Amino acid sequence: EDTNVLLEGCGELSRKTIVQLTTASASEAKVMESWAIQKGGLYLDGEILVGPAAIGTQEAMLVVAGSQDAWRVSESVVMCLGGGSRYYLGENVTEPTALSAAAILPMLGGIMGMIQGMQIVEKEGMDVGKCVNIIADIFESGDACDIRRQGNAIARNAFGDSDEAIKTWEAVCSQLLDGYGNQGINVELLRLMRDHLNRAITAGYGEEEVAAVIKVMRDGTAPTT
Repeated sequence: EDTNVLLEGCGELSRKTIVQLTTASASEAKVMESWAIQKGGLYLDGEILVGPAAIGTQEAMLVVAGSQDAWRVSESVVMCLGGGSRYYLGENVTEPTALSAAAILPMLGGIMGMIQGMQIVEKEGMDVGKCVNIIADIFESGDACDIRRQGNAIARNAFGDSDEAIKTWEAVCSQLLDGYGNQGINVELLRLMRDHLNRAITAGYGEEEVAAVIKVMRDGTAPTT
């Protein structure tokens, strides 16, 4: 919506390329592509598969789709934003949204599962920090990094403001539910995770790390089914 407001006064877009990287549904991507083409421009739709702090690094990965001409003239810009952006998906602009969902859900599901596990560990009176290190050692390096960061936040009971905050994850989940909830896809697990995040936002934790969801689990305000 913000992008539409920003661009609504644009005239003719000949020799211009729009690279749209804000979170969108598949239908929104199609609508914006049609708008850009009608204006005479080229269009790429994309998704950012890392947190904001990683943008501009070699580790950052973006995935994009759209016309081959748009990719040809924009590849250097995309690679500048994310050195790991080796995936041009093709001409179907709905594919980045689907791939983003497929990447985000395992990440969020893993974190939410870790939070639930830490609640069990707490209940047994165990050393949360020690358990986090043991669990993180089981996983590959990327997963272990998130487990350690989120798990140690629980161990310290310190959930500072984050650029990957609860409210950001909730917005992404809601966008995916809006986009795929009516397409015959079973989204019960996604809805359950979104509901936990939403309860945490209602409780005032929206700016904090995802691990802060444990606070609503502790006090019993999170959904139980």
